[in-house]
Amino acid sequence: MIEGEVARMNHLTTRLLRLARIDRDEIKPALERSSLDKLVAHLVGQYRSYSSGHPVTLEIRPDALDVLADPELMNLALVQLLDNACKYSTPGSPVKVEVSRDEDFADVSVTNDGCPIKDEERERVFERFYRGVETEHSASGAGLGLYVARRIIRAHGGHLELRRDGSAGGTTTFKIRLPLVRNE
Repeated sequence: MIEGEVARMNHLTTRLLRLARIDRDEIKPALERSSLDKLVAHLVGQYRSYSSGHPVTLEIRPDALDVLADPELMNLALVQLLDNACKYSTPGSPVKVEVSRDEDFADVSVTNDGCPIKDEERERVFERFYRGVETEHSASGAGLGLYVARRIIRAHGGHLELRRDGSAGGTTTFKIRLPLVRNE
């Protein structure tokens, strides 16, 4: 049990140091051709053991979605989304990760059920150190996760957005969109 906790703390400390470096410096990803579906599947597999009682599901449609990415930075951005989905969702509720293709783009969506983000906060959640009014007292955090994740995705030539879900209730979906590598 102690070894497991030491490994978890080491993982957390490493992530915090990377976040601090990314916040301080300009992000320069070491881009390489990467299979986004495999990268996400591997990360979700690892993350399931840290999901704090939230079942994490993965749906990939279709596979073989190649993008130019820095796998370490991409993992960091995805972990931020997974962490937030678990942290701000109803206890025990599922977190859904979907990887799909839309013409020349690969999309990764992370969806959870919980307190919805108000319209006036939709863009502010990506600001440095901003924490939503509803989340200030419900969960710990510094307000850097979404800020850093968006910076990483933009450094990869992509976009990170909070989707407008048409469902009533508290469904929240963050969507990453990255350009696919063209085989020419």
